[in-house]
Amino acid sequence: MQDNIEKSKRAVRELIMKTHHPDKWAEQKAEKEKKTAELLAFVEGIKTALEQQENEESESILFKSDSSSRGFKLNK
Repeated sequence: MQDNIEKSKRAVRELIMKTHHPDKWAEQKAEKEKKTAELLAFVEGIKTALEQQENEESESILFKSDSSSRGFKLNK
């Protein structure tokens, strides 16, 4: 319930800004989009770094467990 009220307040604020102060609204929207793009780039960078680290760790393992009767197999 409280969440819906907050969403409604934000929507009304945005509508007022958009209609009565379009230049300020456009500036605020551009700032939000810039911040979102920066956060997305940061997350993508962290994701890439983690994937690279996982690949390096898996390459350093010579043997890994195998469900066959031998129990282990060479990591390729």
